[in-house]
Formats: sequence, C-alpha cells, structure tokens
Amino acid sequence: MMSNNDNLLYKQKQPSLSPKFNDIVHNFPHYTIEYVKSLFPIRTWILGYNKKWLAGDLVAGLTVSAVIIPQAMAYGSIIGIPVEYGLYTSFVGMIVYTLFATTKDATIGPTAVLSIILAQTIRRIKNDFNGGYSDVDIVTTVTLFAGIVSLIIGFLRLGWIFNLIPSPVISGYITASVITISIGQLPFLFGFGHDVVVTNPPYRIIIDFFRSINKTKIDVVIGLISLSFLFAMKFGCSYLEKRYSKYKKLFFFIGISRYIICILVNTFISWLILRNKSENNFPFTVVKTVPNGLKHIKVPPLASNLVFVVLKNLYIIIIVSLLEHLSIAKSFGRFNGYKIDPSQEIIAIGVTNTIGCFLGAIPATGSFSRSALKARTGVLTPFAGVISGSCVLLSLYLLTPVFYYIPQAALSAVIIQAVLVLLTKPSYVKMLYNVNVLDFVVFSVSIIIAMFSTLDWSIIASWGLSLLILLLRIAFPRIDNLYQMGFWLFVFKNQLSFQMLIISVIKLLIMLS
Repeated sequence: MMSNNDNLLYKQKQPSLSPKFNDIVHNFPHYTIEYVKSLFPIRTWILGYNKKWLAGDLVAGLTVSAVIIPQAMAYGSIIGIPVEYGLYTSFVGMIVYTLFATTKDATIGPTAVLSIILAQTIRRIKNDFNGGYSDVDIVTTVTLFAGIVSLIIGFLRLGWIFNLIPSPVISGYITASVITISIGQLPFLFGFGHDVVVTNPPYRIIIDFFRSINKTKIDVVIGLISLSFLFAMKFGCSYLEKRYSKYKKLFFFIGISRYIICILVNTFISWLILRNKSENNFPFTVVKTVPNGLKHIKVPPLASNLVFVVLKNLYIIIIVSLLEHLSIAKSFGRFNGYKIDPSQEIIAIGVTNTIGCFLGAIPATGSFSRSALKARTGVLTPFAGVISGSCVLLSLYLLTPVFYYIPQAALSAVIIQAVLVLLTKPSYVKMLYNVNVLDFVVFSVSIIIAMFSTLDWSIIASWGLSLLILLLRIAFPRIDNLYQMGFWLFVFKNQLSFQMLIISVIKLLIMLS
C-alpha cells in the first residue's frame, strides 16, 4: 500500500548542469560571435542609415557642439589643467561612444560634477605620492585605469550594482556638487582664483574668498555681466517660447546658443583691449596659448608607486562616472520609449576612457544638460555624436588663436550657470520631507558633509546611511493590525464625521432591538 502511494507522488526531477554545459561547448563559436556582435550596437542601425536621419542628426550634432566647446574648456579649468584637455575629451568621447551606444540621446564628455571630483582626487594623489608628476600625467593615468575597471564591470555584467544607490543619495550628491563647484568658481569670477585653493571644502573657500576680496580685479565686471547675460538669455528665451509659440523653435535655438555667444562676444572685446599689450600688462586673466591640434598624444605614466596610489583613489571616479551616465541613459530611455543595456553602456564608457587617455583625454561620462539638449533638437541616431566630435576636432585645428583671448571670468560664468541647472528643485526636497523624513535626512547629510569635507565622503556617508536605514527597516518592520486599519480606512474613505458615525451606531442598535 505504501509503495503504491509512493508511485502516485509527484517527484520533481533535479536540474542538471550537464545539458547546459554540453550546449555551451557545442555552440561555443556561435555564442562567442553573438557576444562580440552585441558589443557593437552600431550594426543595428548603421546599415539602414538614410538622409532623413542625417538631417535630424546634423541639427542635433551642430547644436550640441556649440554648447560643448565652451563647456569643455570651462570644465578643464575646474580641474586646474589646460583647457584643451576638455576639448580632447569631448572629441574622443562623442566619436568613440557612437560605436558602442545603446541610447541615441546621451552625450559623452567632461562634466562639471566629475571635474570637481577629479580636482579633489588629484590633490589627494599628490599628497600621497610625491613623484614629480604633473596634474595632467596623473589625470591621464586615472583615465586609463578608470576605463579598464569600467570594462571589467561591463564585461562581467555588473551594471545592476548601481541600482542599489537610492534617489535621495544621488540628488543630495548632485546638489552638493553644484554648491561646491559654484563656490569654487567665485574666486576666478572676481579675478583672484590663483590666490585661493579651490579644491578645499566649500566652507574653507568661502573664508579664503572674503580674506582675499581686496584683491578683486576687473575680472569681476566681465564675470558678473557674463553671468547676468546667460541668465537673461535662458529665462528670456524660455518666456518668449511660451509667449510666442509660433516662433518657439527660433527662441529655443537662440537660448541654447547663449554659451557660444557669451564666449564669442567676450573674446572679441578681450582682443580689442589686449591686442597691443604684453602678457605681463593684461588687466584681466585670459586662457592664453592653446596648442593647435592633438599635441598631447602619449602613453600615460605607469610607475608602480603612482599606479598604486591611483588605484587606491579610483573608486569615487568609477562610482560617479558610471552612476551619472547610467542615470542619464535610463532617464532618456524611459522618456523616449526604448530600453538601454546598462552593462553595454558601462563598456562604452570603459572603451572611451581607455582609448581617450592616449590622446590626452580626461575621464568622460554622460552630461545631463547636453543630453537633454540633444534629445530636444530631434536626434535620431548616435551618429550625431560623430558630427559634434568632428566640430570639436575642427575647432582644435582652426580656432586655437581665438581661444587665447577668452577671459577666465567668462568661463567661470559659463560653469556657474551650467551647473545651477542641475540644482535639485525645491518641490523634490519638499516631497522627500513630506513622504519620508529619513530620506530627507539622507539628502541633507550628503550636502552638509560636502560643505565641510570632500564629495567622495559625501556620497559614501549618505549611501552608508541609506543602507543602515534599509537594514533597520528590515530588522524592525512596521506592523499594523489589519482589522483596525480596515475600520479606520472605511471611516475616512467615506468621509464620515464623528457625529454621523454615532448616529449610524444608534440606528443600528434600534434596529437590533
């Protein structure tokens, strides 16, 4: 009897790895080819490329190039290296990324947030390693290993790790970066940037700024007028877009050209003033000589001591660059109705940085402002990046004499106006406070620590705090009695007043009696 019952029982067959393993061995060449093909998403659209796509990409590419040229130069100055390195990064980033991109909207290049992180990282590396290397040598070595580590993460398909960083941490970190960058540019805006260590924590920069305020030069006039012009153009064109919808596109393109107009006008006035003066008698600071073409092609220094210190400080560069890019790619993918491959995007960043370091590029990642601009101008394929990159390369060969006369204060104004766009909106902060006070605390901790320390400690502390809160919620979950919840939900859902509730109970008792 027992044996018959045993025969009636369902017994699940234990899974075996043997068939799967045999399938992999048998089809290994096919799987290898398919994997290699998957690394180049360009094959899915390049063969069907047409004139209609080219028209949309051409407009988007030229528009982005008008923004990225002044921004890239400005972000190079944030790091404290010559401005041409920001242009090298833009050229390499946008062209190489086209081969590996799974999103048409993302724009790769230097960003303000990553630039300030790099500036602080260079300072730490120089404190740990006094090997006589320049800031440029250190940056290119950082770029090489940032690319290699990104490639490893991408090939191992570990992109899901960045989903563990919650929204309040990201928002708090970006807001902290905006505050840090803006405060760090104030000394340059007033003409005494070289007298203040702008990689110090913001509170220290503010103290040094007011101590040196008596050294203010005519740069402040250039900086404040440029900043006022940029804000007037931004808000003025936004208003006119809404007021005169018939000319919406015209005002949009005028608004986004504000950076290039600002730099061109300042450069022309600067040339008129300085053309007959010697460098020692310049009344305000300018960019000065920018090498023509690609003059910094070389292998990054790979001394073992330097590599060790770089690897020790590399974690924050990896976290910020990949987190920033994946957030942008996912956002535009959701908005425009297509799906991205996070691991493939990490590979794209890895290849870009690994190749770029040999051409003098600094670490590149996605830019939210330029990606939003690219999406709004009607980009259709990643080929728009090739057009933008080609424009940057042409500027390196044709416009370097013009770059000489760009006022440093004008670049600082471009930086400040560009990063303030990324500032977290008050409505989001209010929502955090109303929905969950603990998320608001995580957001606030990120900003407070950044004010008194560095941005890497800011993101580490806020991320650690969010994980601690998550663990506490798991260990001590909130428990409610469902019958009590159901009763009060019924009362409030039906908007019963206390008096109506009493009357209903009395009526029920009368009926029962």
